[in-house]
Amino acid sequence: MSTNISDLERKIKHSFVDKNLLDKALTHPSWDSNNNNQFLEYLGDSLLDFLVAEYLYKNNPTMDEGEATKIRARIVSRWPLAKLFDLFSLDTIIKVQNLNKKALSVKLKSDFVEAIIGAIYIDGGIDSARDFVVDFLCSDRTLAASPDYKSKLYEYSAKNNVKLSYSCVSTGAQHKQHFTATAYIDGVEFGRGEGNTKREAEQYASKKALEKLNNVHS
Repeated sequence: MSTNISDLERKIKHSFVDKNLLDKALTHPSWDSNNNNQFLEYLGDSLLDFLVAEYLYKNNPTMDEGEATKIRARIVSRWPLAKLFDLFSLDTIIKVQNLNKKALSVKLKSDFVEAIIGAIYIDGGIDSARDFVVDFLCSDRTLAASPDYKSKLYEYSAKNNVKLSYSCVSTGAQHKQHFTATAYIDGVEFGRGEGNTKREAEQYASKKALEKLNNVHS
């Protein structure tokens, strides 16, 4: 089912005064090398870090800084953002060239959502951007309570006397690297995951491996 601008505005709960801003947020550099969403994505990424930190402080000002850092990292990671890309059916409306809209990477999906956050801020101010982040990301407390999949997988390997190992590769600029990790059991690939950090990527790879193990043993 296709999505138009009005449908998207309804889904993201923001009606743009300047429709060109939303159009720009949906435009990949492959479509237009000059007028695209790169700067809006950069802005949205910065806003996301700030607004999630603000939310955590306001809702639990006595929280340990280390715990807050972990929770924020999970909330602003590429996977929750990529889920929003799918929720909003952005594949039907984004402007890309020479890319399969149905098979975009998690990183690229998250970049589009960050660009939308940046566009909402420019169009409606910090309150509008805050409303979006809180409604669609911070209110999902399951993110804050996600389990330690890597530890669970190590427990499995110890109990079953199998060897667990990981490989991890990074891509992208130094200030914003993207990691892809693979979990192996006795040298066989069992799961692959992506993330903003090596730890996050290994967590998602471990989750996939545990899901596969459950299927194998069910």
